[in-house]
Amino acid sequence: MSSILVAGSGRMGRDLGLWLLRLGHTVRWISRQPDRLEALRAHVDRVRRRWQREGGPAAAAPAGAFGTPDSLAGLPAPDLLLEAVEEDLTAKRAVLAWAATWEPLSPLLLSTTSSFLPGQLHPRCLVTHFFFPVELAGLVEVVCPPTVTSDDLERLRKLLKESHLHVIEQTAMQAFAVNRLLLPAHAECIRAVGLGLTPALADQAASSGLLGVAPLALAERVGAATIGAALANYAAASGAADDYRELAQAIAGEPGAAPPVGAAVPSLAEASAVQHALQLNTCLHFVQAGLLSTPDLDWLLRNLYGRPYTLADYLAQQDRPALSARLLRLHAQTGREYFRPALSRQQPGG
Repeated sequence: MSSILVAGSGRMGRDLGLWLLRLGHTVRWISRQPDRLEALRAHVDRVRRRWQREGGPAAAAPAGAFGTPDSLAGLPAPDLLLEAVEEDLTAKRAVLAWAATWEPLSPLLLSTTSSFLPGQLHPRCLVTHFFFPVELAGLVEVVCPPTVTSDDLERLRKLLKESHLHVIEQTAMQAFAVNRLLLPAHAECIRAVGLGLTPALADQAASSGLLGVAPLALAERVGAATIGAALANYAAASGAADDYRELAQAIAGEPGAAPPVGAAVPSLAEASAVQHALQLNTCLHFVQAGLLSTPDLDWLLRNLYGRPYTLADYLAQQDRPALSARLLRLHAQTGREYFRPALSRQQPGG
């Protein structure tokens, strides 16, 4: 059992803290907004009462504690400091700087960021990008900086071993690959809407593809601020900002470029065909570039996207020449790199 300080009273901080309580850890939440702490306390109490009614191991979960940053004065060092504040670099750095409060003791420093690399946050920070809700999604991306100590990495692995989550360890190059996997599908949804397709039909077209996700509905649940911050960082890191220009404008609430004169509104069938080819191509590119391993991608297909097949199984069912031809046309017409065909290279099922 560990003593854990969760900085953040929002959705992710609340969910992670409850998950850690259920695992038997001692959890204290802190927030800069006392009124949010009261709402959080009431929510945690309701959940714990439900656990007690249901019985089972969760019924023995300890009670949480709550406070403001000022309440840290004089408290012993926690075993782990988990930063879960808004996706803002300054705010995250300020939280992680509290580690100096307990020197020379060294709590394990974790950030739940979905877009910043560990080195941008704190010299000793590791990134643990959990997917919401933690227990249902069952997934965490761990981004390890090259400077991570063996002791800190071992402490994190020990914590996650008992979590029953699927863990994908990543380098800076691979960071946040699961989120990045959806960006091309999201960008094409926005372009289809810009040409006149309704958002509902654009989402329907995307959800018919390999990844089975409705990007616009998902973005609405996650929130424009979080996705906008992540997109800016992803695009800067990959050098593919032009591919996502319309998407960035839409997230920022800015008017996009007018569609070309005479451009037709795509049909649902046309948009679905684009998404079908694009999503398969994106998965192949990610495997070939080493951003995701084939076993991890297959786990995502089965457990995150609810698909009853592996990438190799799915690919074996496709008309590869027709898919390659469609991708070549789309790449020639748009110049967007995510349409560059991967089907001509070696791939699973080849």
